[in-house]
Amino acid sequence: MTAKTHLIIAALLALSTSCVVWASDPSPLQDFCVTDNSSKAIAIAALSSQNPGTITIVNAVFASKTPISDEALSKAFQVDQKTVDRLQAQFWMDNNN
Repeated sequence: MTAKTHLIIAALLALSTSCVVWASDPSPLQDFCVTDNSSKAIAIAALSSQNPGTITIVNAVFASKTPISDEALSKAFQVDQKTVDRLQAQFWMDNNN
């Protein structure tokens, strides 16, 4: 084989192994930014609760003051409605008392 063939094989090998992705790798678009010089910049900073390190999605979903329908929750979480009813019973607080 010639040096040119070795170079082509090495390049193809490098390209094929660089496409390996592991489940623990961060999303490639996670920090992707594009500048738009035709508009002004906007910055949004938000906290989800008093403890910014904790997001309590369970209370927001299963114990909201206006309950989310069982059908919507069962489709979203791919569980049956009995499971949704059981979870809502654990977290639901009767605000009418």
